Amino acid sequence: MGFGYLNESVKAFGCAQLDGNPNICMPAIGSGILAITQNTQWQFIRLGVEGEVRLLDRLKLSGELAWLPYEQLNGTDTHWLRLGTRPFSLSGPIPEFGGGTGVQIETLLSYQLTDCFTLGPGARYWYLQTRGGSNLENMIVDFPVAPLAQQLNFTTRRYGGFAQASYRLGPM
Repeated sequence: MGFGYLNESVKAFGCAQLDGNPNICMPAIGSGILAITQNTQWQFIRLGVEGEVRLLDRLKLSGELAWLPYEQLNGTDTHWLRLGTRPFSLSGPIPEFGGGTGVQIETLLSYQLTDCFTLGPGARYWYLQTRGGSNLENMIVDFPVAPLAQQLNFTTRRYGGFAQASYRLGPM
């Protein structure tokens, strides 16, 4: 059982119209211009199990499976090229929120090189998903009516490999 935190920050540069809408990115904006920043913080509770099996005298396979029964997402979406003070323009970062569930899986194959030193490769997969929205209520300048929250669903998948080394101060 535990608590986790993941912070993501993504930036998009430039803008080019691909679909023929003359009101968006016409003329094209160069790839050196910051257009969008997305900042997202995930917080979650982990409930899981772990296990290991010794395959040979010095070779061990271990794994961990965690269910994330509670996730909370807080983020901001900033479209830098739309910010302004003219009517109906955005006045700052758009707050985003959501809640959901997910899963984390990890496995490690380790080899005991000496009585104190172990080394091995591993793999990790994370899946986090929320249902939520964005709140535009105070974000649009001179809008005649308060806009409703936009419904948004967020999903992130993280996977990859790693190498792990461990040293113990006494024999295992």
